[in-house]
Amino acid sequence: MVRSLLLFLLLLSGPLEYSAQGWTALDSGMAPNSRVSALTTYEGHLYAAGQFDSAGMRPVNNIARWNGASWDSVSGLNSWVYALCTYNGKLIAGGLFSIAGTDTVNGIAQWNDTTWAPLGAGVNGAIAALQVYNGSLYAAGSFSVAGTAFANNIAKWDGTTWTALDSGFNNPVFTLDTFQGNLYAGGAFTKSGSRMIPAVSKWNGTQWQPLGNAPDTLNVVYALQAFKGRLYAGGLFDSIGGIRANYIAAWNGTLWDSLKAGTDSTVLALTVFDSVLYLGGQFGKAGSLPAAHFSAWNDTSWISSYGTPGMNGDISVLAVSNNLLYAGGAFTTAGNASASYIAAWTDITGIKEWKKTVSLNAFPNPFMDYTTIQIKDAEQGIPLRLEVCDVFGNNVAISYSRSSIFELNKAQLASGIYFYRVFSGNNCLGTGKVVAQ
Repeated sequence: MVRSLLLFLLLLSGPLEYSAQGWTALDSGMAPNSRVSALTTYEGHLYAAGQFDSAGMRPVNNIARWNGASWDSVSGLNSWVYALCTYNGKLIAGGLFSIAGTDTVNGIAQWNDTTWAPLGAGVNGAIAALQVYNGSLYAAGSFSVAGTAFANNIAKWDGTTWTALDSGFNNPVFTLDTFQGNLYAGGAFTKSGSRMIPAVSKWNGTQWQPLGNAPDTLNVVYALQAFKGRLYAGGLFDSIGGIRANYIAAWNGTLWDSLKAGTDSTVLALTVFDSVLYLGGQFGKAGSLPAAHFSAWNDTSWISSYGTPGMNGDISVLAVSNNLLYAGGAFTTAGNASASYIAAWTDITGIKEWKKTVSLNAFPNPFMDYTTIQIKDAEQGIPLRLEVCDVFGNNVAISYSRSSIFELNKAQLASGIYFYRVFSGNNCLGTGKVVAQ
């Protein structure tokens, strides 16, 4: 009775801004026993890759494209994909594959939205990380030859030719990032040539250099991320640079620093979104806070509530696309949502009156099969995002459009009242509500 009265009053009330913080599934996600290990944006769409043979019940081969409402198949790859990025207007995939579409490739390929093509002769092993730096593409992983060059686990592609970077490393490289104008690498290595360089290193243009002086030879770094004037390293370690640091640490260009108590297990992924550093991995706590594979750091402290409830399995990758944070990994639930190996995070707080900047109209409303949400007065051709939640603040749908029309299908929803917001980037253009019968 109380709930029915609440719904009735909401229906009669004026427009509201809804509250939502949590995870949302992307359709039905990937096939059972999959893993999403790479995410990036290309031509305005989120691409997910890893090891899976279906996405949203659609047959795919280890890579798929999210159009905002459902998964699209992409000419696929015949084995694991570990890394994605964009370079010279192409989508670059790196991994363990040897065939991309119908082309023979070796660990790396480029996609022009229609077909795949090799990057020279590729590598003789697997690529785990990709990074664009000073106009060139850097690829790292586990290999000894790139193109015709002897290159130990890292190499540079200038658009036509592969070249080595000094002596490379003696063991695999898992992550690359840039910080203060330099390229950094992290992995399971302990040396570059004869120089002792444990787990993380800086490229000075001619050779690899260690960070700090202490020999932390048992460390493994899986993720690097620049954030607010420091380079963060996450991985499998309990000390770095001579200081105690549990699975995550920050480098300021001179010294390492811990993040208080750190996490209680391995950090596998780092990214920045809305001035917050997000972490994913195998951990269950961050500092003293519960954090089921997911947490957030604001440069001084751990942020409460971000990891509860989290995932039921590892997060391998975090990425931002179209102003949303996405996680991929080996999980099948994310927060309170059933989400097979990939999910989107929304952090919106406060239910309050809103002021619209465009005119919104949903018709029919109430609806039984579908309703069309039309945005009037919006500039044509700009990317728009529709977010829908129920009256309790749970996200139920996210979609994208470059037109002024969204279609909301009843098949996605139980009967009830729903609130929607339309965004251009981070700007909320307006909000409304619909009734699904």
